[in-house]
Amino acid sequence: MREKRLGTSPVGSLRVTTLSATQPREARATASFATAPSGIYAVIVAVFCGLLLISNIAATKTITVVDGLPAFVGGGIFTDGGAFLFPLTYIVGDVLAEVYGLRQAKRAIWVGFALGALASVTFLAVGAAPPGPGYENQEAFVAVLGFVPRIVIASLAGYLAGQMLNAYVVVKIKERTKERHLWARLIGSTVVGEFADTALFCFIAFVGVFPTWGGLISYAVAGYVYKVMVEVIMLPVTYAVIRAIKKREPGYATVQAQGDTPVRQLRLVVAVDDYDSAVRFYRDELGLVAEENYDGANGAQVMILGAGRATLELSNRPQIELIDTVEVGRTGVSGKYRLAFEVDDSAGVTTRLTAAGAELIAPPTVTPWHSLNARYTIRPAYNSRFSPSSVQLNQGVIMTTSTRLSGFSSSATEFFEDLEDQNTREFWLAHKDVFDREIRDPMAALLDSLPEEYQPFKVFRMNRDIRFSADKSPYKIMHGAAHGAPGAVYYLHLDASGLMVACGNYMMQPDELEHYRQAVADDASGEELSEILAALRRRRSMRLGPGGPEPLKTVPRGYPRDHPRADLLRQKGLIATRMRSGSELQNGPRLRTFVLETFEMCSDLTDWLGRHVGATPPS
Repeated sequence: MREKRLGTSPVGSLRVTTLSATQPREARATASFATAPSGIYAVIVAVFCGLLLISNIAATKTITVVDGLPAFVGGGIFTDGGAFLFPLTYIVGDVLAEVYGLRQAKRAIWVGFALGALASVTFLAVGAAPPGPGYENQEAFVAVLGFVPRIVIASLAGYLAGQMLNAYVVVKIKERTKERHLWARLIGSTVVGEFADTALFCFIAFVGVFPTWGGLISYAVAGYVYKVMVEVIMLPVTYAVIRAIKKREPGYATVQAQGDTPVRQLRLVVAVDDYDSAVRFYRDELGLVAEENYDGANGAQVMILGAGRATLELSNRPQIELIDTVEVGRTGVSGKYRLAFEVDDSAGVTTRLTAAGAELIAPPTVTPWHSLNARYTIRPAYNSRFSPSSVQLNQGVIMTTSTRLSGFSSSATEFFEDLEDQNTREFWLAHKDVFDREIRDPMAALLDSLPEEYQPFKVFRMNRDIRFSADKSPYKIMHGAAHGAPGAVYYLHLDASGLMVACGNYMMQPDELEHYRQAVADDASGEELSEILAALRRRRSMRLGPGGPEPLKTVPRGYPRDHPRADLLRQKGLIATRMRSGSELQNGPRLRTFVLETFEMCSDLTDWLGRHVGATPPS
């Protein structure tokens, strides 16, 4: 092997640690979608529906593009007024499917369908109503907006088939290409969707209406080619819109495809003497994102910072000694730097590397943070050199997450999507194994990994109590658990949208509600709560809500209507929530960190509820 020379100081032997899952995981990344949309989604749906309704009204007028052509091509090229804006509905539909996935795109499509049908029925009713005194445009109104059953059915059928196919093609291509080849998704989906839309609409609406088949075909082809060309011409704008929404949508997380490589992550572990200064420099000054943060015994501290496709782990000396003790059984093993690789099968990697000549330091060992670690030394076949001073790389780590804390795969959220559509005992029994494997077991592992202060968690049954409910669906469409604390609760559940983590009091009992109102009315404790809630609102990922019951319309009896915290006095519950969705669910350790971060963010709120709601206030 060719010798590499970068300086004059020799580099020592390289030692490596492995951490492994007991079962291999799929190495390829999954397509990313914002399955728990923010308010941006509502704006896009509103634009989508507005374009649709305007286009439907404009489509009542046919337009001559070219006249005087031979009779075999219909005598000219014709279209309708909907051609001005209707192609944009497919562009907006592409945005919905690309950013939010098939489920959310279908919701928007059904909303548009319902509004289109409602508009048609409304125009029919208004047209049929007798005109008022002095109204002289009745015939014009009926001519433009009147109910023509054939046209309405054609329009709704073409819209529904075309938009559904458009969204489906976008998502299916994205599942194969991930974030690459956006142009293929946008153009391919429009080619398929617009073809179905145009063919259905023209066939249902105009067969037998056009004097010749040539005229009908000319009308259909002209409209189809025009709509596809609009998509192609607008590609730069569509790219910019999608890029901007992905950046601003909190629930969207891009996952880079890893190809066929077995290595899932490269991590450089740095032992620092001044931990706080290192954190300030790399996190606060350099701008690396803190992904995980742990405190251990004897002052052990570690922070893992995201650096693109690699991470930088800063560990102080107590942390390094803790890791050595856990993984090797003694201290003094790790040097200044360690290389960390995440793989799917640590035991298999260890076997292959030791067979290739690596010296085993410690066999695979289960750690308290639910990973399987093994360490060994690799002696390079060539002499690498660094300058200006030697950098000792004498200890490294190959690592992967244990399946006992593997997170939730896409099959988990898909299970709940299917359960929403088929909430029956037959479906449940046929897919019970999927629920156990993809939802129940990973949830149990996640709950078990949480610290003692949040234990025990009560896991709720999936069966619904339908005895007094109008909804007779037998199963809940979420899997949840809660840990009760004085005056508050720590809660999380998984559903089709992702994992929701919540803290607070969902529905205060009568005695708790009275304690809460007294505390809100008090100047000191009430102002303290206002400041806590204001701090939570400043966190972009945090959502505040009233809990289960609807707030009172006015302040409760005994309190002035103009109270400065009247809004808080009207509440019957108070919760703070955060969401994780899509690919973010698949990394178990990071999901655990997200749960603990949420609990920590809400600690002031739960502490306030514990002091003022869960305890009897002094008389």
